[in-house]
Amino acid sequence: MGDARHFIPCRLGEPSVHPAAADFLYMETQETSARYQLLAHNVRDKILFIRRRDGLIVKANDAAAQGYGYRCDDLVGRSAAELWDPAVAHDFAKTMEATDERPLFIETRHRRMDGTTFPVEVSAQSAVLGGESIVLAVTRDISHRQEATKDRDRFFDALGREVLMCIASFDGYFLSLNPAWHTTLGYAQEELQKKPFMDYVHPDDREGTIAAMASLSEGEGLSGFENRYQCKDKSYK
Repeated sequence: MGDARHFIPCRLGEPSVHPAAADFLYMETQETSARYQLLAHNVRDKILFIRRRDGLIVKANDAAAQGYGYRCDDLVGRSAAELWDPAVAHDFAKTMEATDERPLFIETRHRRMDGTTFPVEVSAQSAVLGGESIVLAVTRDISHRQEATKDRDRFFDALGREVLMCIASFDGYFLSLNPAWHTTLGYAQEELQKKPFMDYVHPDDREGTIAAMASLSEGEGLSGFENRYQCKDKSYK
């Protein structure tokens, strides 16, 4: 796949293509290839071109080779399924099939050459390039993100029943809650996350809560703010 002309949907040099047009298309393709190379070699994400009919890797960037522990030449011609954690490798074929209908964004686990596995998010979509169906897969290692999430959860849990801690979205929903919410209000975490949190705020405190949210959305700090929430027994705390 070293010839960039393999990555365009027309075959240059066919009788139906005027020589001048072929030269123009070739130059355009060379320019596109140069832009791809510039992008591919300067991003941390792993980029793979996977042939749809057999799942073989036909092109990979340096980040992919380094991230999986291979040389680029060793990745090309290898089945992309080998890069999946064996525990979830059965999902590979279904993932490839799904890209026939729509672009795909999933979280899964991949495997390095040394056998170690790691969590990834994968953005994949298919296209016809050079008359061949190709799946472009961009993969990002999310190990640090998952560790940060675990650290946050450990911090939340360590506060136990003493302090109510939460992460909420600006559209008004709880994203994460520590156990103190359940012990204090009596709701399961899933119940609190189903409805806008304003539904639980005391009616007399809603205007102030909205104002506090507006300040936070503008990047302002907030301290000493208090409001009351309805408990499952309909009392307020």
